[in-house]
Amino acid sequence: MTATEIDHAEQLYLAGHSLTACAKLTGFPASSINRALNKRGTPMRPAGRPAPIPRPAVVVSTHRAKRSRGSTSTTEPAA
Repeated sequence: MTATEIDHAEQLYLAGHSLTACAKLTGFPASSINRALNKRGTPMRPAGRPAPIPRPAVVVSTHRAKRSRGSTSTTEPAA
């Protein structure tokens, strides 16, 4: 890989692309990109899936909605 190609792969990686995605976008093997970025001193993220984004706490209402109980008619069914 030339310095320009490593620059491009580094920009992609630092923009948030995975090594696999960088490999697909540049045409170089992920292992070659990883080696070049390590040699350059680029800070690397841990391998694997990214941590889930924490969701804000949900406020639960204590109000209970009325439930429908069906028909309350007291008339007898027609014969």
